[in-house]
Amino acid sequence: MMLALTSALLKAQPPAPTIPVQMTVTLDLLGEGKRMPDVTRSDVKVQQGKDNLKVTGWEAARGDRAGLDLFILIDDASDSSLGSQLSDLTAFIKAQPATTSVGVGYMRNATVQVVQNFTNDGIDFVSLNSDMSIYNSQFINNGHDGVLLQASDSHAYIEGSSFDSNAYAGADSAEGKITVSNSSAHYNGIAYFAHGGNVSLYNDRAIFNTVGLEASATGHLYFADCLLSDNKTSWSVAAGGVLAGSQPGTTLIAPGQSTHGTASVGTVLQ
Repeated sequence: MMLALTSALLKAQPPAPTIPVQMTVTLDLLGEGKRMPDVTRSDVKVQQGKDNLKVTGWEAARGDRAGLDLFILIDDASDSSLGSQLSDLTAFIKAQPATTSVGVGYMRNATVQVVQNFTNDGIDFVSLNSDMSIYNSQFINNGHDGVLLQASDSHAYIEGSSFDSNAYAGADSAEGKITVSNSSAHYNGIAYFAHGGNVSLYNDRAIFNTVGLEASATGHLYFADCLLSDNKTSWSVAAGGVLAGSQPGTTLIAPGQSTHGTASVGTVLQ
C-alpha cells in the first residue's frame, strides 16, 4: 500500500521547469564541393534524454550578429622557440574581422595575467608593471586607438610602425609610458596622445591628422627629430600638461597648421 501511494504521489508531481540556455552551433557538410543549405529553426531538433525541447531562437552568426570573443592564452613556461611564432600569432589576430574582440593573457603559476582586455581595436595594454615591444607593425582602421596603454608603471616601445585611419588616436598613453621611434601616423583623430600618461617620440611623422601631437592636463609628451605637416592642428596642450620638443629644436613643424595652448620650454639635449 505504501509503494502504491508513493508511486501515485510521484506521478502527481509537475515536471521540473526547464532553464533556458544559449549555445553556439557549428554546421559542417560531409563531402567536398557541396553548398551549405539554409537551416531554419524548424530544422533544429534538441533532446534531453528522450524529451524533445523547444528551440526558441536560431540566429545565423552573420553581419552584426557575427561577434566573437577570442581569448588567447600563452604559457609563460614555453621555451624560447615560441618567440619565432609570435609574428604568426600577430598576423592571425590582425586577420580577424572587425566583429571579433581579442584578449591576450599569460598563464603563470596556475593564474592568468591579462595583458590585453577584449578589444576590437588595435592593442589595449593593461598589464601593470610590465613591458611591451612592437616592431614593424601596422595599426589601421581601428574604432578607437591603434595602441592604448592604460597600466601604471608599464612601458611600451614601438619602432618602425604605422598608425593610420584610427578613429581616436594612433598611440595613446592614458597611464604608463609609450616610446615611439621611426614611425608614422596618418589620418587619425590624434596621431600621438599623452592622455594622462607619458609619450616620447623620436624621428616620427604626423601627417594628415586632425591633431598631430596632444597632451592632456596631466599628460607629458616629448619629441625630437619629428615632422608635423598637413595636420589641421599641429599640436595641442591643455593647461597643466607638458608638450616639449628638444633644445636646440630638431623638429620641423610645417606652416599652415593651427596650434592650441602653450608649449613647454624645450628639453635640452644632453
